[in-house]
Amino acid sequence: MSVEPKEYQPFSIVTERVVIFKRILLVFNFLIKRFFSGNLFEKPLLLGVDMREKQIEEVLHGLVAASAAMEGAALVTSDGLLISSSLPSHMDEDKISAMVAALLSLSERAVEELDKGSPEQVTVKGSKGYIVLTSAGEEAVLAVITNLSAKLGLVYLDVKNAARKLQEVLAS
Repeated sequence: MSVEPKEYQPFSIVTERVVIFKRILLVFNFLIKRFFSGNLFEKPLLLGVDMREKQIEEVLHGLVAASAAMEGAALVTSDGLLISSSLPSHMDEDKISAMVAALLSLSERAVEELDKGSPEQVTVKGSKGYIVLTSAGEEAVLAVITNLSAKLGLVYLDVKNAARKLQEVLAS
């Protein structure tokens, strides 16, 4: 009995399927929220999803454009699924989403163990820049990547305003 090796699909096909799956999850999440809020048929569903997606992209692009020190931004679910991003092409969205989820999980455990409530913001300083994670609602995290020249006070202010806008968009 011979066993033939499995043929693996090229990475680009797998990536496309992941993107399609994420979009399906976004639509499903939108429908569930509409269903439980009682206004399932209030607005055109697909138009609502497209409008929210566009609003999220505008907020992320605006945040990155606000400062030369901002290298990229991503909105990720607490489970590590990418909602939207404004990242340079050399940054892998899936890796960033996974790292955000890992950092969030670790920060949740740390504040729980130390009895400090729930994490609101996480800042990681590296030799070449910063990673700032901020809550954007109950189920989303805004991740911002900056270079080392970033003025953290201004970054925190811009991130706080963007997180508030994203929370409003996600709640609508």
